[in-house]
Parts: sequence; structure tokens; C-alpha cells
Amino acid sequence: MCKLTRALAIIALFATQSAHGQATDSKVSAASAFDRGVAAFEKADYAAAARAFLLADAAVPNPDALSNALVAAERAGEHLLVVEAAERATSREDTSPELAARARQALRVAAQKLSLVELSCQPTPCALRVDGTEVIAGERYLLPGTHRFEALGAAGARVEENLKLDVGARYRVVLHWVEQGTQPRATTVQRTGGPPAAAARPALEPEPEARDRGPSRSRPLSPTVFYVGVGASVVLAGLTTWSGLDTLAKKRELGAAPTTKQVDAVEGRVVRTDVLLAGTVLVTGATVLAGLSLVDWGSDSAALAPHPGGARLTWTRRF
Repeated sequence: MCKLTRALAIIALFATQSAHGQATDSKVSAASAFDRGVAAFEKADYAAAARAFLLADAAVPNPDALSNALVAAERAGEHLLVVEAAERATSREDTSPELAARARQALRVAAQKLSLVELSCQPTPCALRVDGTEVIAGERYLLPGTHRFEALGAAGARVEENLKLDVGARYRVVLHWVEQGTQPRATTVQRTGGPPAAAARPALEPEPEARDRGPSRSRPLSPTVFYVGVGASVVLAGLTTWSGLDTLAKKRELGAAPTTKQVDAVEGRVVRTDVLLAGTVLVTGATVLAGLSLVDWGSDSAALAPHPGGARLTWTRRF
């Protein structure tokens, strides 16, 4: 912010001198534009600030105004304004090394978001227009998208071409205007750099279906393994239930003074039930784990979701 203040003081001095007839109107214009840039910057209207600072620099070349324009344009994301400020800074011999380095870096970043066109027309002399605005022959950055290029020759002769520009690409465009009754020539458009054109990019081959690739290496088991596990879990759960009921019935048959043989029979049934219960839990857990992480389901899927009092195994099949 100190640079803004210092530059404002310099241009204000120019304006004061102008009041005494010692400065030109351009210095007054520069001071006014700089004031507008400062006001817009403080309101976070960075695009307007960048344009105002560039106007101030155009009226009276000033490195502080140019630096401010570069900062404001970057904050606004206005890549064309960044290019304008950066090109001015790098083209001047008296630009400080610090500002020149910042400008080169900003130009590299902005160029990746724009299209670069080297535009000319033949035969010369001729006039050029881009989107209705007259320009000079040479390189210029444009926003990606479709633009209208025109060349105007003698006696009102003209040629027009609409071209779609890709982001980050570079082109050489030569417009050939012709006099009435002369055989027209096609516009020369040559892409000289940048990423491949969208139309030239090969289409990505679709991934083969999972059933064509065979089982996934990370899920080596067949769904049959899961189904067998489910069946085994159901059988074991049934046996455990039967064994538990049989144990309770045998225990109720015990009298007030049971014999050792009767007690041993009940305890044997308790052990049998415990073994069956442990087996049921083990097989069921292994089956669920296999279904979630080891079985290749193809287009099917399984998931374990939380549920009040435990969890719920959910199953999804795509048709």
C-alpha cells in the first residue's frame, strides 16, 4: 500500500504543476485515473482498478501505477489485463528487476489461460479487425472461444473468418483479401503450439466389463463361496437352537437329587451347545467378511450398515 501512496503523491504533484501551467493535460488525466484506481481497489473492484491504473500509466508511464495494475488484474482473474500490464512492464528498459520478474511470472501464468494468435493479412497494405475492433498485425492474446477476424483491403474489399481458439494454444492466421473479380484464397490457419486440439484428441477406449476381465485380483473368491457360507451358517444356527432347547429340557428332568450320570448328561449337552454356538458365530462372521471384502460380485454389491442393536447386511443388485 505504500507504493500506492508514493505514486499518488507523484501524480498529485504533476496535477499541481499543471494548475500553474507547467504540466500537460496527460498528467492531470493520469492523476485522475490513479485516484479512480485507488478507490476501486479499496472497494475490491479489482477489474476496474486494473483498468484505471493502466489508463494512468498510459497517460504518464509510471512503474507504481503499472505494478498496481498487475496486482489488481491478478486478483480480478482478468488474464487479458494481466497480459497488458505484464507486457508493458517487460518492454520498458527502466523497469526494476523486481517488477520485471513479477511481470514475467504473471505473463506465464496468464498465457496458460489464453490463446495466442499471430495475425496478418495479404496482400498489404490492409487493415485488420478482431471482433469488430481494429488491431495491428502481430501477436496478440485472446480469450479462448470463437472470434471474428476481418481483413480490409482496397476499394472496400474484405474477408472474414470465424475461428474457435483453444485454451493455451498458439496460432498463425493469415487473411487473404481479394479485389472484386479476383479468385479468392482461403484463410491460412496454422496451429503452432499448445495442447492438442479437442477434435484431435483420441477418444478413450471404454474399460472392458468386469465379466470380460475375469475375477478381480483383489477379490479372489467366487460368489458361490459366500452362498455356501450362508447355508452353513443357517444350518449351524438351527443345530445350536435345537441343542439349546434339548439342554433346557434335559435340565428340567433333573430331580431334587440327580445322579452323577444325569448331571453329566446335562453338562455334555451344555458343552455341545457352546461348541455349536461358537461354530455358528465363527462361520457367520467369516461369511460376512468374505462377502464384503473377498468375493468378486461383478455388478452386485454388499455393505454392512449400522442398525439399532447391531448391524444390518445390505445387498444391492444392478440389472
